[in-house]
Amino acid sequence: MKKRKTRVILLLMVLTLGLTSCGRPSETDYQQKFAEFEETFFKEKVSDSFLDLHYALKDSEKYGIENVPEDFGQYSEEGMKEKIRYLKEKKEELSQFPFEKLNEEQQVTAHILENMIEVECNSEGLELYKEPLSEAVGIQAELPVLLAEYEFYSREDVEGYLNLLGSIDEYYVQILEFERDKADAGLFMSDMAADSVIQSCKSYMDENGSSFLLESFKNRLEQVPGLTEEEKQNLVSRNETIIKEDFLNAYQTLSDGLEKLKGSGQNVNGGCGWEKGQEYYEYLIESEIAPSYPDIGSLLEALEKMVTSKMNEMNEMVDENPKLMDEWDSAEIQYENPVEILQQLQNEIMADFPKLENMDYEIKYVPEELEDVQPLAFYVSPQIDSYHDNVIYINRKYEGNGNLYITLAHEGLPGHMYQTTYFLRNNESDLRKILDYTGYTEGWATYVEHLAYQFDNGLEPAVGKIMADNSIANLGVGAILDIKVNYYGMDREEAVDYFSDYLDAGAVNQMFDYVCKNPAVYLPYVVGYMEIEEMREEAEAKLGENFDAKKFHKFILDMGPAPFSIIREEFAQWVSD
Repeated sequence: MKKRKTRVILLLMVLTLGLTSCGRPSETDYQQKFAEFEETFFKEKVSDSFLDLHYALKDSEKYGIENVPEDFGQYSEEGMKEKIRYLKEKKEELSQFPFEKLNEEQQVTAHILENMIEVECNSEGLELYKEPLSEAVGIQAELPVLLAEYEFYSREDVEGYLNLLGSIDEYYVQILEFERDKADAGLFMSDMAADSVIQSCKSYMDENGSSFLLESFKNRLEQVPGLTEEEKQNLVSRNETIIKEDFLNAYQTLSDGLEKLKGSGQNVNGGCGWEKGQEYYEYLIESEIAPSYPDIGSLLEALEKMVTSKMNEMNEMVDENPKLMDEWDSAEIQYENPVEILQQLQNEIMADFPKLENMDYEIKYVPEELEDVQPLAFYVSPQIDSYHDNVIYINRKYEGNGNLYITLAHEGLPGHMYQTTYFLRNNESDLRKILDYTGYTEGWATYVEHLAYQFDNGLEPAVGKIMADNSIANLGVGAILDIKVNYYGMDREEAVDYFSDYLDAGAVNQMFDYVCKNPAVYLPYVVGYMEIEEMREEAEAKLGENFDAKKFHKFILDMGPAPFSIIREEFAQWVSD
């Protein structure tokens, strides 16, 4: 009896353990559930607006995304609050995953999402501090270029575009209402900033200013299969009507509305002049850069140390070779043609950067009507399911000024075009492909731009070195001024006095106005550069002769856009391994 009873108990224990094991999610279960969470999050993010969806995906139906309203989405204080409520729900979902049960790539993604959601949720109450309009990088300046680059793959794409374009007046009414809310809260921009935005609007408000949209529309129609000449003419006519009745009206409405709001913005001394200006500035830095430095004071100290170091290096080089200044003044990079430049850069980077096969790109030129409001060159990111469709715009207005080589290193190879194409090809997470940390992307482009001064481009090595140091030092000075004005409250007179050793009064005043209108604008470039440069120096010191530049660059590229606090953790493990 005893023996039989013991056997029955043991059998029950085995059955119970088996049932318990079957009821607990395994690592595979968690990883599958997280993959589903990522996919849902991705689909929801790219569906924020019809324009976002088009620029994210060439064929959204393959991803199961349909029936997205053909408009620009919502821009309002309430819309921003709704986004925070949505992210709080995502935070709760994310908390259900034991990160240690996820695979290595998922763990990185989970930590990035955790950081992003936390930062965005902490911005609650700061909605009206956000500024959608600015002279160079505001919605009113960037949207026409995005519309001109909107590719047509089918007849349905053309219809979607025309519906989208026709909603621009409603979208700009939303933005104007948001600006009125800012004015009511005492947070409207200064008259100087408003004038610059109004001037930007006026550049699109006549027939010449919008003609590039008419011409680009005709050119894009030629790529659509199956359209008859009569259908093309009808579409061209509809586009012209929408431009005249909706597009031009949108810019007129926005311009007139901003004119009426002038005088309600009393703060002329940067972000620190607002009640929660410091808090908002901290949010900007965390959301765009997420630096590894513990606070803004430490970040400022690192910037000042970096600028001093670069200036000392330059002074030592000039002391050793007094003729260097004259050589610098007369130095010229031997490449001027954009096609030749990109080909030379592609050959130049083969030794120290991971190989990227068959990277296709097209060079286009900024429409003449926009040359005054667009930079020397810029890169347009491709859709994630069509990563070979890269476009770089060149502004003919600046041709021959000697900076095209360095600019294309920044925008093209091994800068934005290279880093974007690399990540889209090599990372499997669609969600990761649409997450953006400006500090990472601009930091990488600034880092490789610094290297490009010493490529085989016709500059003497010493001249290239001093030009590179000077470029970074100037960015550093801009970032220091940015922090001192927008976070510590430095006024114009104090700025002119403080920076007199670096810049003349006119340059300081110009920079002062720029950082007031665009807080934290310099930081992604120079802080991102510093983070990458510091990691490289640490790797070189620890690995010695085992350091491999190609492997280091591969690590940075494989990480992709992420907070530097997370990149540094992964970097420590990479060096150890």
